[in-house]
Amino acid sequence: MNTEKTDHFRKQYFEKPYQGKFFYKFCDEQEFTEIYQDQFLNEYLPSQFIPQLQLNPIDVIRSASQTSAEINKHIHFDRIIIFDVQQNPVALFDGYQQKIDQYYMRNSVIKKEYRRMGLYNDYCKRLIQYTKALNIIHLTSLHHAYNNPIMIAKLKLGFYITGYQTDISWGNMVMMSYFNCEKYEELFKYRTGHRSFLPEFYEASSPRVQKFFESVSKKEPVNNI
Repeated sequence: MNTEKTDHFRKQYFEKPYQGKFFYKFCDEQEFTEIYQDQFLNEYLPSQFIPQLQLNPIDVIRSASQTSAEINKHIHFDRIIIFDVQQNPVALFDGYQQKIDQYYMRNSVIKKEYRRMGLYNDYCKRLIQYTKALNIIHLTSLHHAYNNPIMIAKLKLGFYITGYQTDISWGNMVMMSYFNCEKYEELFKYRTGHRSFLPEFYEASSPRVQKFFESVSKKEPVNNI
């Protein structure tokens, strides 16, 4: 991804402080990891996380870590820390570009005393604008099945529940998605039974799919599809 373009949009959408007293800062992996381990690890319940990687033999752990570090060099990451006016870190978020048109919101941690102040809601709104400016169409995230406050906040912002999975490390998870493209959102609604088939869906389909829908609309038998 173009670094100059990314820096421009980071400044455009994250420079203004939230409520005039919470400041966004993009940081490198080392600073992010140090602050995360020093001040935010205790924000997780011990029962939430089982370190999957640590169950492997030491040579597997070493190999996986090296491979991960090499892959990460070529992935667009955003690591964000929010500071208060006294320069105390109060929240951190990170995410990365999974595909050319898809962004994964990976970690979100807010200190207990700063929750329910709108920080997460503000971060999501800014990230939506930021990723849209970068031509990223689809945002995804995973949440614990019992994390109702976060999921409700996201539903109100226009996110959808798009799947479920059981993760070895984290347990039962709910996948949520946001679509920066209106046509993608309409197609999702069609797939989930909330929208009728639109003409643009037909126009974007392959000839075989078009033939299928023509047959269905005329209530004729479908042959040689």
